[in-house]
Amino acid sequence: MFSLRRALPLVLALAATSNAWADASYHSLQGGAYFQDWSDASLITASDNWSGVPSVIGYRGDGMTGASGTDPRTLLGEGTITVDVNANQSDPNGFGTGGVAEFAISNPVLALAGSGTARGPSLLFHLNTSNRYNIEVNLNLRDIDGSADNSTQQVDVQYRIGNSGSFTSVPGGYVADASGGPSQASLVTPLSLTLPAAADNQPQVQLRVLTTDAAGNDEWIGIDDVFISGDPPPPPTLSFDSPSVIEGNPPGSTTLTFTATLSAPASGGDCSFSVEQFGTPPGTPATPGVDFIFPSPDPDVTIPDGQTSATFDVTIVRDTDIEPDEQFVVAAYGEPQICDIFSAEGVGTILNDDALAPPDISINSISLFEGSGGGTTVAQFTVSLSAPAPAGGVSVNYATANGSATLANGDYTAASGTLNFVPGDSSETFTVNIAADNYFEPNETILANLSGAIGGNITTAQGTLTVNNDDVQPELSVAAALAVEGTGAGSTNLGFI
Repeated sequence: MFSLRRALPLVLALAATSNAWADASYHSLQGGAYFQDWSDASLITASDNWSGVPSVIGYRGDGMTGASGTDPRTLLGEGTITVDVNANQSDPNGFGTGGVAEFAISNPVLALAGSGTARGPSLLFHLNTSNRYNIEVNLNLRDIDGSADNSTQQVDVQYRIGNSGSFTSVPGGYVADASGGPSQASLVTPLSLTLPAAADNQPQVQLRVLTTDAAGNDEWIGIDDVFISGDPPPPPTLSFDSPSVIEGNPPGSTTLTFTATLSAPASGGDCSFSVEQFGTPPGTPATPGVDFIFPSPDPDVTIPDGQTSATFDVTIVRDTDIEPDEQFVVAAYGEPQICDIFSAEGVGTILNDDALAPPDISINSISLFEGSGGGTTVAQFTVSLSAPAPAGGVSVNYATANGSATLANGDYTAASGTLNFVPGDSSETFTVNIAADNYFEPNETILANLSGAIGGNITTAQGTLTVNNDDVQPELSVAAALAVEGTGAGSTNLGFI
């Protein structure tokens, strides 16, 4: 810190001024980059008067901290608002009033140095970043103090949105010491910074370059060659919708209309491009010239300046063919400057309206051994479709009926229900329980009938379950018998087993 400054209350009083002597207009980066190298000596002609310097004001930074050597990254408020500039100085080695000073030296510059009063002197740049992005700040920190002073002169670059609230340090904007040492005035520290995205496209952004009162005698650090710019907004992105249309039947043709849309209105001219049929669709490919007729030559499409969309048409060939829905891909090409067409691609879908033949429904016939022991044997029928079930599915009812086997005799348990085929399914099953008895009997049959089909045609309506007898046939045998004839009248019984 400059001990001399702390003994000069008169100088401190003279430094106080009003914002009436400042130009706080916001420089529009859309109109051009901001540049200031202080080479125009007419910009500042009187102390504390910034009215001739567009979009920048110097502040003394009273009361921002109560201590020397404070890290400027911790000083995010404003302190006491005191506009400051010591005009037309010529000797940075000997000038001892801290704050902001104009030095008319061989390479003129505005410089900052702290003091017991100027605790956080700064330059505040006013920027309008509307319609600009990736705001870049380039400047040089120049050590112009060749005196024997040897301070650690910290500098931080900060920003805020609007004209109130706390500042935020810009990443990479802190310099631990911008001075080069005693009796040296040659160090230049260049800074090249990009403001965070929050500063993009804002009507008011304030950029502050701040130093603090150093421990010991401060050195003057010039803020020079300030160049601030931003990129124009990225061009609006083009996209295509993916329309569909019912094919229709002859005669005539059907029109499929695509819509090309920009993410924002075209600006600065028309968005013009061409469209080609190109690429592989996700579904069944349509055949050019057979299923659709793409314009020849490729159509040119224009979205006028200020607009967001335009349309183009493709002719669809009508037919009566039974076929799946078909697709084709269109893509944009060209080199427009107004819009980004790189990823513009759409899928057109031709919806088939010719009825697909419903699948045939059939049931199989099966046979198995009855089993024994009084339990149950399970038989399984399979009902099949001639083609996978279409959209909407297929259903059919089933029910068992007596053949030579009967419910009355307890030969089997009746079974009935509905089989549902989901789209893509081609077979379903149902079961019938058979009584596994121990009776010798002929082979028997059980019938299974289909009815009430929806979404398909029954071609084999009845299946037969043949239950093969597996019980042993009993054999009859007579054993030899012997009896004593006896005497006298009467008879003798002869018993056979």
